[in-house]
Amino acid sequence: MRFLLALALCIWLPVQGAVMLRLDTNLAPPYQLSHDGRLAGLAVEALQCVMHQLQVGYQMEVVPWRRAKNNVRNGQSDGVFSVMQLPELEPYARLSSPLVLEKWYWFALDSGQLQVENFPASLRIGVLRGSNQQSWLEENGWMPSQTVNHLDSLLRLLAIGRVDVILADQQVIQRQQQLDSSRLSSRFERYVPLGVYFSSRLLAQRPEFLAQFNAQLPTCHGAGLTMSESEARQLRLIVDQDVADLLQQPSLQQLLARMPAPDPDWRNRDRVWQQSVKHDDPYPHWMVSLLSSPISQTLAAWQQRHAARYSEIFISSAHGELLATSVVTSDYWQGDEEKVRETLRLAALHPDAESLSWLDGQHEESGGHIDFDDSTHDFIAHLSYPLRYQGKAVAVVTFGVKVESVLRHAGGLIRAGKQNPLPGSIVN
Repeated sequence: MRFLLALALCIWLPVQGAVMLRLDTNLAPPYQLSHDGRLAGLAVEALQCVMHQLQVGYQMEVVPWRRAKNNVRNGQSDGVFSVMQLPELEPYARLSSPLVLEKWYWFALDSGQLQVENFPASLRIGVLRGSNQQSWLEENGWMPSQTVNHLDSLLRLLAIGRVDVILADQQVIQRQQQLDSSRLSSRFERYVPLGVYFSSRLLAQRPEFLAQFNAQLPTCHGAGLTMSESEARQLRLIVDQDVADLLQQPSLQQLLARMPAPDPDWRNRDRVWQQSVKHDDPYPHWMVSLLSSPISQTLAAWQQRHAARYSEIFISSAHGELLATSVVTSDYWQGDEEKVRETLRLAALHPDAESLSWLDGQHEESGGHIDFDDSTHDFIAHLSYPLRYQGKAVAVVTFGVKVESVLRHAGGLIRAGKQNPLPGSIVN
């Protein structure tokens, strides 16, 4: 069956007339699905949001994946979504930043299978035939023991012991009711970003389009780039262990004991800071002093020792001014940031809690938001802790956490049916 969704939005480039892009896709719940004869799903929602903000007219057509890729090659479409990086398309199209994330986990009925030596080569592996997981396994020299066409068949093979583990997208597994997901143990493998391959022909005509598209994505991801509660729980566990010693450093304690008064010139300093960073201008003396202070050097040295798991660490006062940082941040004033506001709110609500932390974007249905760093291709979550002096929260320390690295370090052994947060942390 063929589904067509045509959305006539505003004219994008009036001097060239109305634009109507054709974008091909296929049904792949929960990213693209049919709802009452219309396309819906996480990837579709993100794409609609970006196109609306860019005021670009477009239509989306459901076709088989092979035809969708061929249509991009031969110029019959302007793009295909949502797909992972495909070397076969690189000569004909360029991939956008992620619309959504596939979250690849190993699943087993026996958690011991996820901890065996020589994992996963020593195990019988099951995957969906023709899936991204099958291609990745074979590229890495791990030949699946069983490949099947449907997820319910794959889960049946696991249930009857024909395979030891399966590699699949966590979000797809959670939608499958054939096997109670609370019976499965899981181990994190990797995030796989899915984006839009825009045709080289389109980008030759409009060279700025891909950059404009990517620039809008952070405000349009919705539920597409989020952590589950179980992932957030694992991340908190590792970070809590990592940072315990750092938070007791004498230089940090000295900073908290001698907190500066609110900066009356913070607006001007924030403007100068942003301009200096953006245009690579010489840093003013006060900025150099902040970046080279003993506490900033302590943070930088700690981050370098833990560079595999952390991209940045910075400390903001309760008023919002930046006090110290391991790297050059984009802003001086952090007072309007969720990480500062919400962390201080939690500290006020739970004055006696020994361990509190806030993950940006956490809410009732999400463990936290994940940012994608285009320059490093890292997936980053920002975890913040209140810093107290004499019982009062006077500052906030924020860690940029490389989520994939931390989840791999944790071993990713998560029993899906358990949802208990760490003592003292806030996971709604």
